[in-house]
This record gives sequence, C-alpha cells and structure tokens, in this order.
Amino acid sequence: MKDISKDEITENFIKRFNDLLSNYNGTYTELAKAIGLKSKSNITKYANGSLNVTISRLGLIANFFNVSPAWLIGYDDNKDFKFKKKTIELK
Repeated sequence: MKDISKDEITENFIKRFNDLLSNYNGTYTELAKAIGLKSKSNITKYANGSLNVTISRLGLIANFFNVSPAWLIGYDDNKDFKFKKKTIELK
C-alpha cells in the first residue's frame, strides 16, 4: 500500500474507471441501474471527473467489475478482488 493524495486518487479513479468502461460490453443505462444510479449521465460524469464517486458507490462499482476498490483508486496495484469470508463461532 502507498501514500497518495486526494488528487491522485481522483486521477487514478478516472483512468481506471475509463479502462473498465472501455472493456465493458453493456450500456451505461445497464451499468447505472446495476450500481444504483438513477441516470446514466452520472457514469459519464464519473468518467470525466465532473462528479466525485462516494465510498459506497466506489464499492458498488468495484463489485460490479469484480475489481478491488483499492485498485480502482490507485491505492493498490493488485486489480484482483479477493473477498475473504470470516466465520464467527457463537458459543
């Protein structure tokens, strides 16, 4: 993990989100619906940086594309998302 500024986070998100979009075969309307947006125009706004993504939306985007949220903002170079299940034993 590395130290990065808010501007770097924004730049990384825009670049990596656009990379994901360039390989996405669906429509912006389908993507918007899948991540809980009312308008496909917000996808374009995220892609050009005119709208900042919230933490919760970042998680939804990462989950949709099956990538790590940390990768999406440039905090980690590992793109793969590995969900680790934790089991809690109740006594």
